Amino acid sequence: MRVSSFTRLLAILLATASIILAVTLFWASQVFSKLDQQDSAYTQLKNTVLIDLAGTIEDYLSAGDSQYLNQASEQISTIKRVHLSKISSDTMSTMTQQLDELDADIQGKYRALGKLSGNELALLDNALRQMAGSASSLMNYVAEANGHALSTRYYSLASDYYFETTNLSIYTYQLVLHYDKATQQSLNQSLSRLQELARQIERLDDLGVMTEIDEDELFLGEEPEDLAQEIKAELTSWPNRFSRDLQNTLVQAQQRQQGITALRDDIKQLSALMLEAGEELKSQQTAVKSQVFTIFGAAIGLLVLLAGGMYWVQFSQVLTPLRNLRDGFAFLIESNELKQIKCKRANTEVGEIAQYFNQLIERQRTEAQEREQMLQVINDFMQEMNRNLASIGHQSENTYTQVEHNQTQLDEIKVIGGEASNINQQVADNASDTYNAMTQSVGFAESMLKASSSTQQRVEQGLSSLNELLVGVEDVGKVIEMIHTIAEQTNLLALNAAIESARAGEHGRGFAVVADEVRKLARQTQDSLTDINEQLNILSDNSSKVSNQISALASEAQQQTEHAQELKRNSEGVAERAQGASQVAADAMVLSNQQTELVDSFSSSMASMKQQVNSSNQQIQQIQQSLEQQMAQIRDSLGL
Repeated sequence: MRVSSFTRLLAILLATASIILAVTLFWASQVFSKLDQQDSAYTQLKNTVLIDLAGTIEDYLSAGDSQYLNQASEQISTIKRVHLSKISSDTMSTMTQQLDELDADIQGKYRALGKLSGNELALLDNALRQMAGSASSLMNYVAEANGHALSTRYYSLASDYYFETTNLSIYTYQLVLHYDKATQQSLNQSLSRLQELARQIERLDDLGVMTEIDEDELFLGEEPEDLAQEIKAELTSWPNRFSRDLQNTLVQAQQRQQGITALRDDIKQLSALMLEAGEELKSQQTAVKSQVFTIFGAAIGLLVLLAGGMYWVQFSQVLTPLRNLRDGFAFLIESNELKQIKCKRANTEVGEIAQYFNQLIERQRTEAQEREQMLQVINDFMQEMNRNLASIGHQSENTYTQVEHNQTQLDEIKVIGGEASNINQQVADNASDTYNAMTQSVGFAESMLKASSSTQQRVEQGLSSLNELLVGVEDVGKVIEMIHTIAEQTNLLALNAAIESARAGEHGRGFAVVADEVRKLARQTQDSLTDINEQLNILSDNSSKVSNQISALASEAQQQTEHAQELKRNSEGVAERAQGASQVAADAMVLSNQQTELVDSFSSSMASMKQQVNSSNQQIQQIQQSLEQQMAQIRDSLGL
C-alpha cells in the first residue's frame, strides 16, 4: 500500500472516529445537562415544599393569622403550575392529588384552627386576675374599717383566698401544658377550697364601709351601700365560673392540638412523598448514567480497536519498507561504496525513493571523475593564496605595532585631561560652597531683618498701648475727682440731714443715725479716693519712664534693621560673584569633560582598531593554516 493511500485512509478513519466521539460527548453532555435540570427542579420543589410551604404552615399555627393560609394556597398553586411539570408523570400525579387534598383541607377544617390559636388561657387568666383582685379589694375594704371586731377574721379569709388563688393558677397552667389526673384532682380541690372560703366570707357580717355618693345622687334619692356586698358577690361568682371556663379551654386546646397534629401529618406525608420522588429520580438518573457510560465505553473501545488496526497496517506497509531503505543507506555510508540499493516493492513511495537514489548514485560516479580534475586546479590556486596571506600577515603585524604606539600617547593625553578636570571640579566646588555660604548668610540677614522689623513693630505697639494706658489713667483720675466731689456733696447732705433730725427731736433720731452712717461712708470714700489718686500718680510716672525706654528701644531697633539690610546687600553681592565664578568653573569643567570624552572615544576607536588588526592577523594565520591543512588533505586524497 502506498503511503499517500494509507494517509488518506488514516485521515478518513480519524475524522470518522472524531465525529463519532464528538457526537457521543455531545449526547452525553445533553443527557447530563437534562439530569442536572431535573436535580435543580427537584431541589427547588423540595425547598419550596419543605421550607416555604411548611414554614408558612408553622407561621399560621403559631400566629393564627388566616393570611398565612392564603399564602400557603398560593404556594400550592405555584408548585402545581411551575414545579410539578418538571418531574416524572407518576410522581406529578401523586403530588398533585396530595397537594389538592391539602389545599382543600386548608380552605376547610384547618382554617378553623386560627380561631383557636390565640391565647388559650385568656379566659382563665382573666378569672384568676379577677379572683386575686377581689381578694385585694376585700383587704382594702377591711383596712378602711379600722378597729372592727371582724377585721382579723376578714384578713385571715382574704389571705387564704388570695393564697388559694395562687395555687389554682399554678395547677391551671400545669394542667393546660400537660394533662394529668393528679393535677386535675389538685385543681378541683383548690377550686372547692376557694368556694368554701367564699361561703365563709359571705356568712360574715358587713363592716359598714359604704360607697361614696355625691350631692347629685343624694338629690335623686340614691342611698349609700356597703362595699362588702359587691366584693362578696365577686368572690362567690368567679370560682363557680372558673370550672366552666377551664373545661371550655381544655376542649379548645384538645381540638387545636388534634388539628395541628393532622396538619403536620399532612406535611409529613407530603415531605415523605418528596423524599420518595427524590429516591426515584436518583435511581432513574443512575440508570441513565449507566447507559451513557456504557455507550461512552463502547465508543472508546472502537477507538482502541481502530488504533490497533492502524498500527498493524502502518507497521506492515510503511515501517517495514522504511527499515529496509534505512539498512540500504547504512550499508552505503559504512562501506563507502557507490552501490545501488535494492527494494522489493517498486510501486510504493519507498521503492520510488530507492530508484531515484540509485540514479543519483550513478550520477555521483560520473561527477567524481570530473571533480578529481578540478581539485588539481584548486590545489595550485590555494598554494598561491597561501603565499599572499603570508605577506598580508606581515603587514598586519606592522600596523598592530603602530596602533599600540598611538594608544600609549592617547593614554598620556587622557591622564593630563583628567587632572585638568579635577582642578576645574575643585574650583567649581569651592565657588559653589562660597555661593551656598553667602546664600545662607542672606537667609540669616533676612531672618535678622524680619526679627528687627517684628521687634520694631512690637515696640511701637507697646508704646501705643502705654500711651493708651496713660490716657486711661488720666480718665480714671477725672472719674475719681468726680467721685470725690460727689462724696463731699454726700457728706454735706448727711450733715444737713443730721441738723434736721436734731430739730425733729425724738422723731428724727432714726434719721439721724442714718445720716451719721452716710457721713461715715462719705469720709471713707474720700479717703479711698485719695489713696487711689496717689497710686494712679505713681502708675503715671512709671508709665512715662517705660514710654521713654520703649522709645529708645524703638530707635535702636531701627538702627538694627538698617544694619541688617546693609548685611543682606553685601551678602547678595558676594553670592552673585561666587555664582559667576562657579558658572565659569562649570563651563571649564564641561569643556574639559568634552575633551576627555573625545579622547576616550578616540582611544576606544584605536583600541577597536587594534583588536580588529589583531583579529585580522589571527584570521589570516588561521586561513593560512586551514589552507595548508586542506592542501595537505587534497594531496592525500588525490595521492599527489
